[in-house]
Amino acid sequence: MRHIEVYFPKEYWQKHKNKLFKTFPEDAYIKISTGKLELLIEDEGQNSLLLDLKNRLTETEYNELEEMNEDLLTFETENYQKIYLRMGTFGIISAITAVIMASFVVWAQKYKNGRIYTEEGEYKFEREDETGEKQIIRRKPDISYISYDDVPEEEQNRWNKQYITTPATLAVEIVSSHRSLPKELKKMREVWMKYGTKLGLVICPFSKKIYVFEKDKEGYTEQSIYEKFTHELLPGYEGDFSMYIDEVE
Repeated sequence: MRHIEVYFPKEYWQKHKNKLFKTFPEDAYIKISTGKLELLIEDEGQNSLLLDLKNRLTETEYNELEEMNEDLLTFETENYQKIYLRMGTFGIISAITAVIMASFVVWAQKYKNGRIYTEEGEYKFEREDETGEKQIIRRKPDISYISYDDVPEEEQNRWNKQYITTPATLAVEIVSSHRSLPKELKKMREVWMKYGTKLGLVICPFSKKIYVFEKDKEGYTEQSIYEKFTHELLPGYEGDFSMYIDEVE
């Protein structure tokens, strides 16, 4: 038997647990990781299930599971053994995300220096671990950018109905709840920066800060969300992420 961990928002469990159970393979024995519903919230601000399966999910099974739930939430996975589920965010966080996305799109169009991808742009990385076993990572940043200096425009134009397998020049994660900052910092460090992203931003409307990760540098630096963001990897870009921020409590 293999363990598969599934992390999902509390709201999804409350509203859609019956549908969630129906989508998993019939040989899955499902149990709540904490044993009590009222204790499901963990330090990461997520709930979790443990599934015991005869075999881990195949890529086909995972894709089918994702398609069956595409109207409700976003799927991400590590090696088809850890599955992360995300629902939509509060309206104000969605508005902040839209403003930030728009600023990058306008900049990229003005300078014609790369392409911007939404959270629907899925990255797939394959690596061997220390034992030589292949590990597969499929994750989705809220916003990403790939410079034409890193991947030529012609090649990016050919990315049709396929996963992005090259590291992002820039990956952006926007914190969507009071308790999810540690989770987003961990994801930036252990996914995007680990797999080759050059510049990572975790933007937190709650702490009013931007957490800046840079390739080959330990940790991150912080700056106020009210300060315009610039960086040498984004020539000509001045990001003002403060719109609607004062509405976030």
